[in-house]
Amino acid sequence: MKLFWSLLLVAGALFAYDDSDWDGVEDSMDNCPYTPMEAFVDAQGCDNQLHSSASLGYTYSSGDFGTTTTYLTHAMLLGATLQFHTTTLTLNTSYLYSGALIPQTADLNDTQAGLGDLYVTVGENFFLNSDTTLTLQLNGKLPTANATLGSGIADIGGTLLLAVAHDAFSGYVLGSYTHVGDSSSVNYNDIFASGIGVGYNYGAWYVGANYYLATPYFDTEPSIQRATFGLYYYASQGTNVALSYAMGLTDATAKESYTLSIGHAF
Repeated sequence: MKLFWSLLLVAGALFAYDDSDWDGVEDSMDNCPYTPMEAFVDAQGCDNQLHSSASLGYTYSSGDFGTTTTYLTHAMLLGATLQFHTTTLTLNTSYLYSGALIPQTADLNDTQAGLGDLYVTVGENFFLNSDTTLTLQLNGKLPTANATLGSGIADIGGTLLLAVAHDAFSGYVLGSYTHVGDSSSVNYNDIFASGIGVGYNYGAWYVGANYYLATPYFDTEPSIQRATFGLYYYASQGTNVALSYAMGLTDATAKESYTLSIGHAF
């Protein structure tokens, strides 16, 4: 359909008609501007199909968090995303195996295993122009993990993200606030966070890097700072592979973390 409308570009110049994304819906009536060229749209200019994707991954992290003991964590990651028009729903959870590596004996002590917390994100995308997208997210953590693997309390917060993509280059900035629930015995600080990221796309490959900064859970701890580097490959038939390395810059986060994931869009 969009190919048909693109062929009418010259003819359309003869009339007072603006259709920036060539979907056949005039800009003044287009509720979803800048839809992709391959999308089939409804009378409001929106892609009427429900899109879904799923991912499976593995991550390994280690850090001493300012102590003499190294804490190791292995996790299997599971994620799912649903998208309708400009709204997305994302669910992420994990199965964790962790332990403390005692320096004197090199034994792995205090091992624990179980289901991690469930993270839920609802996002709405606002297309400011063909290069710029503003995303508003509502984030929540449901305490599905047992008390030894999680805090046992729910969190809720919001994120505002501004992303710009031009030719092969992209970048984003974000700010977020999380109200961290308190347990009967522990009071946590609410978290204010910010981040910045850049990326470059070359064919089916994408390379990116980002920096994340957040206030600590407790006043006695340093801020949370992390740098992440990622390599992504978008294969045919909707499959993608991601490999990333994260480096903790303070004792409030793991010193290093490696993640490999495979995703597929249906």
